[in-house]
Amino acid sequence: MLLRPITSCMSCTRHNSKRKLCSCRIASCRTFGTTVFPRFAIVFLSFIGCCVNARGQEPWTWEKVRAQFEQSNPTLQADKLNIYESKAQEITAFLRPNPNLTLAADGTQLAPDRGVWRPVAGTFESPSISYLHERQSKRELRLESAKKGTLIAELSHADLDRTLLFNLRRAFVSALQSKAVLQLAKDNLAYYDHVLDISRTRFNAGDIAQIDLDRLEL
Repeated sequence: MLLRPITSCMSCTRHNSKRKLCSCRIASCRTFGTTVFPRFAIVFLSFIGCCVNARGQEPWTWEKVRAQFEQSNPTLQADKLNIYESKAQEITAFLRPNPNLTLAADGTQLAPDRGVWRPVAGTFESPSISYLHERQSKRELRLESAKKGTLIAELSHADLDRTLLFNLRRAFVSALQSKAVLQLAKDNLAYYDHVLDISRTRFNAGDIAQIDLDRLEL
């Protein structure tokens, strides 16, 4: 249960005006909010405030925040590309090697000999073709390894998505708590102002003494 900030303001006896009393209460509420809620919630509130105007806009629900996060988060989008890369490796892993065609030439005369230069007269061509035949199901094993890599990429992406959504959910809940604490602080200030008005009315009616009214205003 959250207590009303009356006792915290009673300790500030050096302030003798209502404006200083309100400043003390606001500072006490700000100190409480800063120590309880993390800074990440403040950053989240700033992000929400920049994206949505206060008037004429619908409130941000968890579904809207999650959808916006999944569409615009660069870390999540970049990690998703690893899944597409792994699926592309599945295609290349099962491809057959291309045949190689080689043409070799020997016996070409590069320099004249005794005034005779016939460069291609003694050239001997030697064509050859080769093909790599993979045995013992190497292609199938390579494809299976690529599929396991895709599965690992998908699981890593799901874990990253779960972690980021958990942090977002925690920030969203902290933002709602901060909003509730701020509203409670405003209600406490309004309630204490009402108490002061009643005390002044009692003082004017002679029900309490001047010293009692001064204690309440301090």
